[in-house]
Amino acid sequence: MFLHIGDGVSVDLREVIGIFDADLFTGGDSPAENADFLDWERRKKRVSPLDTDRNQAKSLVVAEDGDHWSILAPSTLYGRSKDPWCIGEFRK
Repeated sequence: MFLHIGDGVSVDLREVIGIFDADLFTGGDSPAENADFLDWERRKKRVSPLDTDRNQAKSLVVAEDGDHWSILAPSTLYGRSKDPWCIGEFRK
């Protein structure tokens, strides 16, 4: 089952570790540990580039295959992850 996170990107739900608000990593009030985590992920080339303006990122999806910026809110992504239509488990 896949989760569409915007910009034509889909992530395998079984590989999603967490969905986080982008402000936790990019805001001026974000803890240093979060910035360190993001720097570490960038050095390992695990963070995918955002095709749109970087300021539009609303969430960071951390997955086993890498991290993905998304223009969708974390609450929207969470809702999609639970929606049977989005994850291909719809039953008649």
